[in-house]
Amino acid sequence: MKAKLFFLALLISVFSCTEDQTEILPEDSLKVEDFLEYGELHNAFLSNVQDNFRTIGNFDQLNQKIDYITDFQNDFVETLNLNDEEKDLLIENLERYEEFVDESFLVEFAFGEASFNRSSVFDEGNSSNIFTMIDDLSANDVINSDTESILDRLSIALKDNYSEATSDQELKTTIEDLVAEFNELNYETDTEGEMVGAVLAISLASIEWWSLNGAASEADLGSYKSTVDGVEVAPWLAADMLGAAVGATIAISGQALFADEINWKVVAYGTAASAVVGSTGAIGRIVKWLKL
Repeated sequence: MKAKLFFLALLISVFSCTEDQTEILPEDSLKVEDFLEYGELHNAFLSNVQDNFRTIGNFDQLNQKIDYITDFQNDFVETLNLNDEEKDLLIENLERYEEFVDESFLVEFAFGEASFNRSSVFDEGNSSNIFTMIDDLSANDVINSDTESILDRLSIALKDNYSEATSDQELKTTIEDLVAEFNELNYETDTEGEMVGAVLAISLASIEWWSLNGAASEADLGSYKSTVDGVEVAPWLAADMLGAAVGATIAISGQALFADEINWKVVAYGTAASAVVGSTGAIGRIVKWLKL
């Protein structure tokens, strides 16, 4: 049984201007380290669940358990050092994506075929998954071709890791390559870079948190790792990244459809919340409780 749920990321590639054949990036171009607050926020949620969540057995329905988890997370939001707008954005998106705490729902949503029957955000009636949503965003000029390429590469890497075709180390290397690529590109403020940086920061934070806490989560659930070419494949790394990727894609789609212009802060908090929900569903005690 794998507890892989959510994660990762919308990215855009903006090539910097050249001067005398030398690439020069503006001093204020965005870097992943500018978004560490989102990674820290993500990890704070996970630590709170690992340390303080207590499962109870008097809920018979899955939706009741999901609501209980969401209420627990919303209570934690009130303890955070955030302003009222940021708290409201988190709570709104934790509730919007709460079903992603269930692995089977998240995975089918992200990687499912036409049988999932979710309408395309731009062409009502077409079934959709993360790949078709990325295609929609590109076809409607919401993201550029560089962003489409990076999102596709990330989604493929996550799908391969979830299916155990590649190891966690290979997934980690892909993320590190994307971070290096982001840091060399001319991402400006108030652009897609705001969301991309948040996604990558969450991904790095996820790798760090699970490297320190994966054993405790595994002990709660029992051993369920497998190996690819002798390298262990654990369920948690793809979880956060898939959650963040799906959340970012949905948030951008919603903004593109219903807002005059995209609010990248709203998208970033949607990305963070979706990653939190997905990674929460990968914690051993949560997985066991939802499956009971």
